[in-house]
Parts: sequence; structure tokens; C-alpha cells
Amino acid sequence: MSGVYRRVCWGSGRVKTTLERIPGSRAVLDVEVPPEEMQADIQDAFRRLTRQVRVPGFRPGKAPAAVLERMLGRPRVLKEALDPMVTRAYQAAVAEHHLYPVDRPAIDVLLYEDGVPLHFVATVVVRPDVRLADWSEMHVAPEAVAVSAEALDAALEDLRQARATWVPSTDPAVPGEMVILQTSGRVDGGTLIDERRVEGVLGEGRLRREIEEAVTGQAAGAVVDLQLSFPEDDHSRQLAGRTAHVQVKVLEVKRKELPVLDDDFAAEVSQRQTLEELRAELSNTLRQVAELRAQQAAVDLAVAQVVDGSELDLPDILVERAVDNLIADMDRRAQGAGDSLTAQLSRAGRTLETLRAELRPGAERSVRTQLVLDAVAEQHGLAPSEAEVDAEIARLARENRIDPATFREVALQPDNLAALRAELGRGKAVRYLREMIVGPISDGGQEDAVQARIEKASAEDGRQEPPAGDLPLPAAGKGMQS
Repeated sequence: MSGVYRRVCWGSGRVKTTLERIPGSRAVLDVEVPPEEMQADIQDAFRRLTRQVRVPGFRPGKAPAAVLERMLGRPRVLKEALDPMVTRAYQAAVAEHHLYPVDRPAIDVLLYEDGVPLHFVATVVVRPDVRLADWSEMHVAPEAVAVSAEALDAALEDLRQARATWVPSTDPAVPGEMVILQTSGRVDGGTLIDERRVEGVLGEGRLRREIEEAVTGQAAGAVVDLQLSFPEDDHSRQLAGRTAHVQVKVLEVKRKELPVLDDDFAAEVSQRQTLEELRAELSNTLRQVAELRAQQAAVDLAVAQVVDGSELDLPDILVERAVDNLIADMDRRAQGAGDSLTAQLSRAGRTLETLRAELRPGAERSVRTQLVLDAVAEQHGLAPSEAEVDAEIARLARENRIDPATFREVALQPDNLAALRAELGRGKAVRYLREMIVGPISDGGQEDAVQARIEKASAEDGRQEPPAGDLPLPAAGKGMQS
């Protein structure tokens, strides 16, 4: 689009802007503002200065412009008017060329003198244009599914495990059995440790490794003495870098007792009366789950093919922000567990720089996917309706157990509303691509629920754990810096 001129009318004058697109999804706006279009901003500058500057013989804000100009000089007045003029002209140029900045612009004022056009150049990173792939010849069929005997047996075993009971044992504790412990002692001879009942299954990692090793092979009633040294980066700040002398008493040992797989078991865990009926019901459920996963995998593949076949110049700043979001979320999770991301990285022998490098490919994929889905939604008129937005706000309020009125007030704030609309639009784009490339869902009459899960998963394609959250793109003109 280099060399294309567009005009914007301001009153009786003309503002000339030239747009040039350069690599990195950057837009260069060359703007000229004629003198007659600058007069309103200069008058506003006079009004601001009369309130700021004390002119002898006049009350604040009452000095005539001519007197103020003689006192301060014309250059001071022009300097005061410059920022508002540049901001207004820049925002008008952005709107005229239908640009969507994603960062603050760099402004270079080339010419600004009394009586001549204001001339400046603004360089800004913008939302990239997307040349969508042609999916007219694409077709992805869900894989055929079958429930194996092994999968059915595993599902029955899961039911048995869920119905298992813990019964006392007089034998020494072995991995997989539960121990109930009492721990007492002191940290560095000072802080008292008195945990009267701590329980954990050996081998599951809930107990500290040294304690678990010490009580393995011990029967109920056994007492062991331990000295524990805690590393400087221990997740417990009260214990980090300290030594504790503790006595651990095994109060109980319990083994897991599993129910017998028979008709009584079937009647207890389901509405079925026989084990064979239960097996048939489980087989049908496993098949439905497998079909859902096959549908979701097919839609994911369809979206991935469209993303891979589309062309866009991805701005690096969007990828960096996605990585920042991932790292911030990881740190919040660590702090919620009484730890910190820095400490976790240190224990693992990693650095923040290596983590950023590891997260970057997934973050780039996530941003690319969202931009392509946004383009699909925009080009095919898939913007959410007001009713859909209202329904989603109500759903989120219920899901998060927040007062609907309070949640709605927050959700309708401009940035939040833009993010919500973008997320709904991406979901509709996923549905559109599913219909075009995969075909109707075969779901036994549960299409809405199935589709909701597919849309959510596919719209987040490329997102790493923990999730980065959506990346709403700023509206035109936001983030102005003169």
C-alpha cells in the first residue's frame, strides 16, 4: 500500500496522509496538517496557558492572548499546541486508513513552524493483515473409534478404585498403603513442630521424602527419630535453610480393600442390575467419549491446517506479550502455593531467559491462531450478537459465582468487552471451519454441549499451560504517545 494517498476533511481545510506498510506489521504514516487546521489547537493552547501562567495585572485565566504571547513568546504557545495537534492528526489518520495499532507509535516531527504545514511521521506496529488459506478443498474426517476390552476393563477398575475402602493393617507399611503419622520436634532448637495427625499414601509424594522413606516398612506404633535439613529454596519459607529434629510416630497403617466385581457392585454404582449391563453401559459411554475426542481432534486439525495455510506478518510484540502473560500466570500459581516462580526455576537449574525461550513457540502459535480466527470471523460476518454477549456474561457470572450485576458492570468495561467479543467471535469461527472442513457433529443429540467444548479447545490452539489468556488487540488509536 506504499504511496497510496488518503484525505481526511477537517472543517474547511485538508490533511494529507500517506500510508506505507513495512515488514514487522509496521505502518508508517506521513502526515501534513495545513495551518488553518492548526488554529483550534493553538487557541486551546492559549486557554491552557492563561490558567497556568500568572500575568501581572490580570486575574488567572483572563489575560488576552496577545498579552500572553508577548510575555511568553510565540514558540512557547506553539510548543503547548503541538502534542494535541499530533495526537488528533495521528488518530484521524489511523481511523482513515483502518489501522489497528497494537503498540504506541514513535512520532518524528519533521517540520513545525508558524504559518506552514505541520509535518510529522508516525511509525506504529499494527494488527497484521491476514491472507486466509483456501479451505474449499480441505476435508478432515474424524477417525473411527472402537472400545477395546482393555479400555473397558480399565474403566471398571477405576470404578473399583473409586469405591475402595481403607482398612487397618498390622503389617509393615508398603508403597500404596496409607500411613497416619504424628510428628513433633523443633526447628533449630527453637520453633516447635507439633503435627498431631498427618496422613498420606506412600509413593504419592504428599509426605516429605525423608519421612516417607523412614516410615516405609514400619508398622503401627513404630517411632523413628529424624534430622531434616531444608534447602534455602524450600517451598516453606519458615523452614527454608534450617534444620529440624523430629520424632515421627506411626499411628496407623491402612491398606486399600477393593470391592468384588459382581452384580451387587453393578447395582451399587449404577442403575444397572447386573455386571454385564454395567459393562454395556460403560462401553457405550467410552465410545461416546472417544467419538467426542475424535471430533475435537478433527476440528483441531482443520483449524491447524487453516492457520498453517494462512499468511500474516506476525508482530513480535504480540508474541512477547503472550510470553509475559504465561510467565505472570505461572508466578501467580506459584505464589498461590506459597512459592515463587524464581525459586522453582532455581531449584530446577533453569533461568527466566531459558523459560521464555521454551514458551515462545507455543505463544507464537497461540497468537497466530487467534489472529487467523479473528480474520475468519471478520471476513464471514461472525461477530457475536448483543444477545450472545449478554448470554455469555450471564454464564460467566454463574460459573464464577459472582453477583450478575457486579460482573456485568466489569464485563462491559471497554477492554473487557472487546476481549469477550473476540473470544465469542473465535468460537463462531471455529464452528464455521468445522462445518466447512469436518462436517456435522454426530453426537446423539448433544451438539450444543459438544460444540461448546470443541470451540473452546480449538480457539485456544497452541496455548501452553498455564494458559496465557486471550490477547485482545487494541482498538485504533489506543496507546498514543506523542
